[in-house]
Amino acid sequence: VHTVNPLITTSYIITVTDSSGCKDLDTVVVGVNPPLTLSASDEVICDGESTTLIASAGGGGGPYTFTWQNGGPVNSDYTVSPSINTSYTVVLSDGCSLNESKTVTVTVNPNPVAYFDWYCDTIPRSTTYFNDGSTVSQGAIVKYIWDFQDNSPLDSLSGSSTSYEFSGSGGYNVALTVVTDNGCSNTATRTVVAPPTASFTDRKSVV
Repeated sequence: VHTVNPLITTSYIITVTDSSGCKDLDTVVVGVNPPLTLSASDEVICDGESTTLIASAGGGGGPYTFTWQNGGPVNSDYTVSPSINTSYTVVLSDGCSLNESKTVTVTVNPNPVAYFDWYCDTIPRSTTYFNDGSTVSQGAIVKYIWDFQDNSPLDSLSGSSTSYEFSGSGGYNVALTVVTDNGCSNTATRTVVAPPTASFTDRKSVV
């Protein structure tokens, strides 16, 4: 018995000699699988979202077995929805090679809190002024989308504060959506009572 431990696929020649001096040769090939490789990527989500971690393998001899630690599935894909930054570790095996492991981190960005208030000015025209009061605990708000639900061509405007002249008096469900530099968003909807539009009729006295 001869024990070998080649690093690459290697051929070995075996010579057998009997008591009469006769010889015979044979060749034995010891195949060496390439090392296991395991890859998976970090992910970034907004609070309340989910993401699917995907592990991929190479090398070895297969078949591959993926095992996510801490109660995760025995599968290459793992759908998670953490509420805080969380790390996940996956272990790869093929029943022959040394196991490989990989740790990935899911970063959870906070959602902004949308808010706005308003006031009306009837002079010189019936205009409603909107002031943004939205906040976010991390990052910055970079986009503001106003929806005045007025069925008018200027139904949506951008800007942290703006003004709008409704087509008529009454209540309108105005919505403000804010988006952060991390792509997280939140919407606030409030009922705004538009001011009436003043109108005058010229009444001439008849003498």
